[in-house]
Amino acid sequence: MATVNDQTQLLGLFKQVYAPKIRNAWLMRAPIASSITFEEQDSTGDNYNAPVDLQLEQGVTYAAGGSLPSGSGYLSPTAGKMENAQLTGAQYFGRSQVAYEAISRSARVSAAAFEKATSHIVKRLMFSLLKRFEIDLIHGGLGWGTIESATGAGARRAPLLSDATWASGIWSGMKDATLDCFAADYSGAKINTTTAITIVSIDPALRKLNVSGLDAELTNCIAGCHFFPRTQTPTNAPFGLTKWASLTASSGTVANIATGSFELWQSNQYNVAGQLSMQKVLAAVSMAFDYGLITGGKLIVSGRGFEQLNADQAALRQYDVSYKPVSAQNGVEKLIYSGTAGDIEIMPHWAQKPGQALFYSPEPLKRIGSEELGFITRAGGEKLILESSDSPATEMRMYGNQNLFCDMPRHLVSLTGITS
Repeated sequence: MATVNDQTQLLGLFKQVYAPKIRNAWLMRAPIASSITFEEQDSTGDNYNAPVDLQLEQGVTYAAGGSLPSGSGYLSPTAGKMENAQLTGAQYFGRSQVAYEAISRSARVSAAAFEKATSHIVKRLMFSLLKRFEIDLIHGGLGWGTIESATGAGARRAPLLSDATWASGIWSGMKDATLDCFAADYSGAKINTTTAITIVSIDPALRKLNVSGLDAELTNCIAGCHFFPRTQTPTNAPFGLTKWASLTASSGTVANIATGSFELWQSNQYNVAGQLSMQKVLAAVSMAFDYGLITGGKLIVSGRGFEQLNADQAALRQYDVSYKPVSAQNGVEKLIYSGTAGDIEIMPHWAQKPGQALFYSPEPLKRIGSEELGFITRAGGEKLILESSDSPATEMRMYGNQNLFCDMPRHLVSLTGITS
């Protein structure tokens, strides 16, 4: 078995080989996380605190030029309002193993040999956590998909997910993943309280998951119920962008602030009620402009949504004298609309559900918490490269602790009701 010195060597090699690859992975696999700054927060207990301005000063007096109000003519000071928002960081733990014989031999040769022996497993672990975190940044607290109907009997079922909530990118590579099922209104404990629901196979063309579990519990996973990754719940998940963009006066207390008390602690919702179009995008984003947004932002759409907007753009295209009949090239790599709120970059995203789109400005957003996702923790004393206690292998662990915070929800817009 390895000695302490061997483990120290492994830790050094991990830093040398994989630290830059983690940074690159963020850019390739997690474009939303890459666009939102991570800010390490000082914590008070388990909470992260951020002051939010929710009401302006109202002690403003008007008078004609050349005159001043008398003493009693000045309006009394009416203080603005600031509340302290509080969020708890959501924790992520990832574990994988590399056979000790392979990792030990390579570690004694060179960093290149070490990378060759470990890269497949390390990258899988790294991308697995990055993928789940990126999904949560969009859908955190709302689940991965909603059941439309289910077939089968006994311990094997085949739930069909709704067209509006099926995103193939969420489910790709998720065979053998385990799930929990929650009621349509997200209330109560998970339905499968005894046994995990395991994905046996995935049929993207039919929006279908073939799963196994306990018969009595699968029977209660009916239309309208939501699938979450195992151990995640509607309350311990990060507060995703879609949830932030769905705040209304009836959303209750969010991050320690009552949505019904402050209209600035609510967001904007736009019902597309059909196909996505440039006109509807501009109309939706103008809702954020009405609350002062002028710096633009990004619109997260599904691949299908991007195709609809691309078709819109193509219909406006006109050919001038530079056109040559030898060949024609259509389509664009990037779509940008200019509207009242500034430039809107259309961002197709593999995890976006086709029934919705989401506009956000990165400016009022930040990822707060005690730890960025990675193999090394500052607080943990760099102990994420360990010997397995029950097998001849080195265990690698990734860890992260963070949540998504928005200090101006009115600069977000949730677009729903999108159809093909």
